[in-house]
Amino acid sequence: NIMAGIIKVNQYQDFNGNTILTSDGSGNLTTQKTNYPAFRATLSAATSMGNGSTVKLDFGTEDFDTNNAYDTTNKRFTVPAGYAGKYFFKAQYALTLADRAYATVRFFKNGSNVEFTENLQSISSSGSLTAYMANSTIMDLVVGDYVEIYGRQDSGGTLTANTARSEFCGMRIGS
Repeated sequence: NIMAGIIKVNQYQDFNGNTILTSDGSGNLTTQKTNYPAFRATLSAATSMGNGSTVKLDFGTEDFDTNNAYDTTNKRFTVPAGYAGKYFFKAQYALTLADRAYATVRFFKNGSNVEFTENLQSISSSGSLTAYMANSTIMDLVVGDYVEIYGRQDSGGTLTANTARSEFCGMRIGS
């Protein structure tokens, strides 16, 4: 004997009556916490970077912020209540580097460097070119954890992180 059945619902709730997922009646599902929170910020001003110094980058212009979790004053993303989980982050800024100059993009979690990528610029003639320092990562975060972006350059002088094509963005990707 084969038994078959059809259950028709438009909303699933947990034991406390919180909606977990809904259907619009046409087969389209909406989940409670899909990729939220999410944000994107850009450099609000060019940032001076002294030689050999690790400098917090001024990502102070917010493009969007679904949960008001990005702070443009402190230039950091903080995990809001109810949204612990795995997060994807990307950071990028532009810097004009001379031959054999070195620069990094660094992710700081709760004030400590957790990951960085480096770029060694090498050009064949004397001169310089604009290079884009970029990095991405996935972090497991709890409520209250915060993430900031720092840069470092070792060129022998002071350089400026440009606002062109700069961004710090992220989103929750799972529990």
